[in-house]
Amino acid sequence: HSHSNSSASLLFDELALVACSTGVVCRKELLETYAAATFIHAKFPHMKRMADLAAGHGLLSWFLLAMDHYEMNDDDDTNDSSSSSSSTRSSSKEPRTVVCVDRRMPSSADAIATAMIHRFPALEQRWSYVESDLSAVVPHPSCVLTSVHACGTLSDFLVDMAIRTGASLAIVPCCHTVKEQMGYRPHVLSGMDAEEVAILVEERKKKQENAKHEAVADVVDEVRCRTLRNAGYDVEEVMLPEEFTARNRVILGERPTRADGVVEAKSQQFFQRQGKVATMPPLIRIPLADDHESIAYCHAVSGRVRAATK
Repeated sequence: HSHSNSSASLLFDELALVACSTGVVCRKELLETYAAATFIHAKFPHMKRMADLAAGHGLLSWFLLAMDHYEMNDDDDTNDSSSSSSSTRSSSKEPRTVVCVDRRMPSSADAIATAMIHRFPALEQRWSYVESDLSAVVPHPSCVLTSVHACGTLSDFLVDMAIRTGASLAIVPCCHTVKEQMGYRPHVLSGMDAEEVAILVEERKKKQENAKHEAVADVVDEVRCRTLRNAGYDVEEVMLPEEFTARNRVILGERPTRADGVVEAKSQQFFQRQGKVATMPPLIRIPLADDHESIAYCHAVSGRVRAATK
């Protein structure tokens, strides 16, 4: 354990030096993102494909890649296993890959990518950044959906995206709301509507008079966890240190071991009820599956320059 702790400390030091050298990462973001990545990697060490959604400058993606890279090189006792699929990569032998998706790739993402690749050259071909709306994403059970500070109803969008496809989920929600005019609609599998959730929030505020602002976050996240559990997910909640961020809950949802047709049908009803069936398909599709073809495609459309040619 002492060796493991020492290795983790060395990795944090290296990543912190690289991130800080770019001049675009603040101390708060460094600490909270690294802490979130630590929980995500600990929950899903076997998952070799991850998506950093609404990625911003993609700091989470690099931390998840580096943790897997460091572990693979530090541990020679990896279990040997075979795969029955010809297209899906072997999770025990292949390194992790991560695709970032956001509507715009900021210049800060380029700065961080350049610095990380300079320090960890082996990670270059394992990372991609696709400029696109999240409606273009094609989730897959072999890929974990992640997002740090998934603002407002984005967290609910990602919960539904995971349930529809049986993908695992790791999110840090923020900017919670129960206002319907802000787009809030609890998932049909929660068994509640927005008005019922709002009533629970008011009741909770009476019990938490000294922390009324936390009541909304607590109730909304409880509804999200209930939704995932009702969909058959194994759900775990962990907390980032409050010194790093006030919005510090991490929701970790492990996908069901097998597809559930009933759950899938209910989710489709939810989309029809909410009128969220797209009238126009997105210009591109972003496949998240952990197979060579999907990974290669994401690389082919990765970056700000290639975004113009999609």
